[in-house]
Amino acid sequence: MPGGPGRWRRHLFLAARALGSFALGPLGLALAGPAAAAAGLAATLTGAGVLLAAASVVPLLSREVRDLPASPAGAAPGTVGSVAG
Repeated sequence: MPGGPGRWRRHLFLAARALGSFALGPLGLALAGPAAAAAGLAATLTGAGVLLAAASVVPLLSREVRDLPASPAGAAPGTVGSVAG
């Protein structure tokens, strides 16, 4: 397989990321208006904040995520490396 399995995994990750960014974003915006009308603006904004905080904290419950290296393997210290494909 050209590029190996890592390349296909990266493509699948990018496809899922694009789905979340481009497809689910407008869905969230479409749901925000009715939620604000039903529950009130303050409750809707508080709920959105709680969801965003949970989405940021939940991955940290996984040891695999907490043990990830701070920089990509082979990257020079103090630089931002990119994954070559």
